[in-house]
Amino acid sequence: MAKVFIAYSGKNMRTVIDFSNKLQETDHKVFVASRDIEGGKQWREEIQNRINSIDVFVPLISQEFLNSDEAKRELIHAVDMADRNKIKVMSVLIDDLPIEVIPYHIKDRQYIPYQTFEVQVEKLLLELNPQDAYLSSKEAFERHINSRNFTSEELLLLGQHALQTLWAEQNEGMGLIIGRLFNLLRDRKEKEKVLIL
Repeated sequence: MAKVFIAYSGKNMRTVIDFSNKLQETDHKVFVASRDIEGGKQWREEIQNRINSIDVFVPLISQEFLNSDEAKRELIHAVDMADRNKIKVMSVLIDDLPIEVIPYHIKDRQYIPYQTFEVQVEKLLLELNPQDAYLSSKEAFERHINSRNFTSEELLLLGQHALQTLWAEQNEGMGLIIGRLFNLLRDRKEKEKVLIL
């Protein structure tokens, strides 16, 4: 699984812990500076070393993050590493910020927009697990789909991911998964029509 560095403002600690817990539940190794830097270590040096050794840098973007010089310094270092294809940067907007205040470092890359926590976690996990097991087997996928009520947006996201996997791997099982997703969406649309009438 991925080695993930979560960058944040200390004022958003509850959200940081929530994201960290969800990622760790799926076996990702998550670094949170305030929790994982040992006593006596030099803070900035340790953070730079960690960023240099991760797979994915996940800044949780809030107004407080944008006001933090330290957080911005971490982001700039991570973007430099990403520009050299050393790591991936996957920003998550945890505040509903106007587009003009979002730094170009973030706007120029794919990021997860402000939405509910559950939707953001699902999108982040799909980014971290492009070959996720529940999409590689029809039975596991069926269990996952039937385990909760997905929104239409989430079903479309899963369909997009399945299509990308199908294209990348020429995986025949993905065709079955895509068919199941479209059936779910069709059923959802028919139910919505009935509700409207």
